[in-house]
Amino acid sequence: MDRQIAFRTLFALAFIAMIVIRVTHQSRALRDKARVEVRESSLSLVAGATAALTSIVFGVEYLFSPGFFRFAYILPYADWLR
Repeated sequence: MDRQIAFRTLFALAFIAMIVIRVTHQSRALRDKARVEVRESSLSLVAGATAALTSIVFGVEYLFSPGFFRFAYILPYADWLR
């Protein structure tokens, strides 16, 4: 059980760090109001947004309600493989 607590704590800290970095850079970008030209296709932007949203949903689920999306975890991994 100690590995579970350590893993969840580190996972939560990493999640918080990513959110802080995202908010910091987003606020800087909004403050500078620089015009940015998007060179990627809309399909790749949609794919990236879908991947990011999926990662966030599964990450939050894993932190606050483990087992809610149990159907999505096909293979039973050991603790050290997570």
